[in-house]
Amino acid sequence: MVALASASDGSPTARYEYAPFGELIRLTGPAAALNPFPFSTKRTGNTTDLVLYEYRAYSPTLGRWLNREPIEESGGRNLYGFVYNNPIRRIDRLGLFVETCPGALKAIAARCACRAAAAGTTGSAGGPLAAIACVAAAVAAELVAIDVALAMEVAALEKQNEQDAQKIDEKSRE
Repeated sequence: MVALASASDGSPTARYEYAPFGELIRLTGPAAALNPFPFSTKRTGNTTDLVLYEYRAYSPTLGRWLNREPIEESGGRNLYGFVYNNPIRRIDRLGLFVETCPGALKAIAARCACRAAAAGTTGSAGGPLAAIACVAAAVAAELVAIDVALAMEVAALEKQNEQDAQKIDEKSRE
């Protein structure tokens, strides 16, 4: 359940209940129908109920995207997927790359330490060495993912800058 609160007194002005894939089950309150951003901080179409992300539309009713992943195979094998089916640890702010949520690496380290403690205290099968190896592998994988994501974001921003420069040139010629 998600709620909107009044800025003046903090009382709830809208409540939203969602199914697992974001389908709206129930909305209540005086401001519920007025809010154009009820799910995932993205605009929802009034007539289509599609959640409109920057580069593609999501259908909560179908529980899937309506078109292929804009970054194609760079986003994984599932061309209709989203954040590797892990919206708790990963985000896709622009719809062009996946990045790790802040705090996810700490959670990975804690899980690795728990696994190592459960496996034993010494040797390669468990203990501190296993925890260190697990954390190092997880951090290395996350750094590679972040590096790729940043390179893709830079490329997208450079492309946008070129398009903006072309528009400015065209307007200055008029």
